Amino acid sequence: MSDQVGFFSALLDLSFSNFVTTKIIKVVYVLLLIGVVLGALGMAATGLVALLEEELAGAVMILASPFALGIGILLVRVYMELVIVLFRVAEYAGEIAQNTRR
Repeated sequence: MSDQVGFFSALLDLSFSNFVTTKIIKVVYVLLLIGVVLGALGMAATGLVALLEEELAGAVMILASPFALGIGILLVRVYMELVIVLFRVAEYAGEIAQNTRR
């Protein structure tokens, strides 16, 4: 597990001894952040349309969209950190097992 292998080698590793997730986690994080930002912008745009139609829910959506953005970013970050922690635990456990075999 401590051996550095390429992305495609890890992707095609049928024994699953090398993790791909640790190699692509930054890309996944950025994509999820883009999704959260687009969702918050969509929420604000929908609120603006509703506000122009004189609906009170539009104002609520506009005011709630920054909070939704903040909560979304926080949840994405926490989830990504949990994923990395799980993979690091697996890697460290593999190293410990390897060292105890010696």
